[in-house]
Amino acid sequence: DGLLLATPSGVLNYPGSASVDAAMAVAERLAYIRMEDADASDARDKKMIADLVMTYDGGFDTMNRFIRNSIRDALLVIKNHHNQQFERLVELLLAREDSRLTRPPVRPSPAREPRSEQQAQRPHKRGRAGSSSSSSDNDGTCE
Repeated sequence: DGLLLATPSGVLNYPGSASVDAAMAVAERLAYIRMEDADASDARDKKMIADLVMTYDGGFDTMNRFIRNSIRDALLVIKNHHNQQFERLVELLLAREDSRLTRPPVRPSPAREPRSEQQAQRPHKRGRAGSSSSSSDNDGTCE
């Protein structure tokens, strides 16, 4: 079956089971994998893995290529699945374009507090340029 790439969000090789973000993060890490540079917490494990890899024709080069091809294939599965989902949603939205429900219902605007009589009679401040003034010091503000 090949290499299954499992993440906390799901198995990358299975359509719709893992997040795109998880797939991208794994792909970023594995794109530059060099198994010969890998480490293990126990030196015996590292030797056992290296010995096993060397039993394959091409050794580490073959294994690195296999891992990169596996993540590429998993990314393509995820890409195809999400493209199908996007296309389905776009088609759904296009189909709804002609229906009466294309626009959300209009919400009434929030009620404004009526201005007090005192506020209604008070002039507003204006900027200096082109402003007229009712005060005697002509600083461009109205009081």
